[in-house]
Amino acid sequence: MDMKVKTGIISGLVVLIVVISGWVGTIGDDYANDYNNEGKLKSEASSYSYVKRFGTVEKREADLQFDFSGNDVLWEIEADKDCTLSGNYDIVISRGDFKIILVSPLAEITSVWEMGNGDNYGNLNIPLAKGMNRIKIVGKRAKGAMKLRLNPSWEGVKITPREHS
Repeated sequence: MDMKVKTGIISGLVVLIVVISGWVGTIGDDYANDYNNEGKLKSEASSYSYVKRFGTVEKREADLQFDFSGNDVLWEIEADKDCTLSGNYDIVISRGDFKIILVSPLAEITSVWEMGNGDNYGNLNIPLAKGMNRIKIVGKRAKGAMKLRLNPSWEGVKITPREHS
């Protein structure tokens, strides 16, 4: 094989690697812009792109490892009156931005936990309005792990984990 052919093959491989690297680096970027998009966050639907999602979301506890952008409903919570739901969390984020929000029945957004606004572990008091509330995780190229446990203290709260497809 002559030198021109070898140089052409090597150049082609370098270009291919650069193109693939650029494409992989932008996975989920369409959803990364949703991080502060109230219209998307208020929606009843999830809107996300996961590179990885392992773990479970059960009736009162979520234990997840993730790498994603977008927003994902973990629980739908029906409250028969305005009340406060307690819980505790342990969150480790190694990259990107991450927060947990509550969307009220009137589509009002409350930040439950956000990076830079406190400890990575502790207790929560989540204000529920009467009706259907949703707890969502929101990420912008977020990679990490979380454990979140909900501790309802009365019978008037129905917690339903959202099926993940």
